[in-house]
Amino acid sequence: MRDLSELSDEDVFFDPDSVSRVSNASLAEKMGQTYLSRISDHRRKARKGGDLRLSQQIGLLLWMNRKDLLSTRGEERLLFLQSRAPWGALEAGMQFALRVDEEEKLQHDLFHWMVLLNCFPSSRRLRSFRARRIGIGYRDKGTLPSVSVGARRNADSAAWVHRDSLPESLGPLLDPASSLTEGEWVDLPELVQFLRTGLAPEDLRLLLDL
Repeated sequence: MRDLSELSDEDVFFDPDSVSRVSNASLAEKMGQTYLSRISDHRRKARKGGDLRLSQQIGLLLWMNRKDLLSTRGEERLLFLQSRAPWGALEAGMQFALRVDEEEKLQHDLFHWMVLLNCFPSSRRLRSFRARRIGIGYRDKGTLPSVSVGARRNADSAAWVHRDSLPESLGPLLDPASSLTEGEWVDLPELVQFLRTGLAPEDLRLLLDL
């Protein structure tokens, strides 16, 4: 796993040893010429083609994991998405990983997404997940979290939903810069409050096609 925080802008993004093991020679060449200084360009090109579904993100990360192409951020994102995704999305993600492995054209089409998912900025939800995952290893073996701690954690988790599970008509409200979202996750109580107080009734009916 490459720790991106230890690399400079002129360092190659992917581990050269891992790139040499990619069977797709032309893709391996592109990876070997990818530098951290060009991350913003890859991000723009990835977004230009539209967002990937949750299952596709998981599938692409799974494929990169099998090819030893994940960075530390990519590994964290894969664990985070797997912990939140419904079983159907996990199953679809595995199928998509197999498809990526079999189709070289698809590998090229998703190259910019490989870079983006590997360097995605950490959202508050991802940082919180990371802190909990790391903290478990340091917990005294003779102690367990109290019921109230577990209840608060479950309530916090239930308050967030993945944007793919919401109606498409709500898409205009879910800009990545909005206070309603953290990466791919939407703060459900905040969204409900906004719909109740931030929109006129006629706009709300139009938005929800009522």
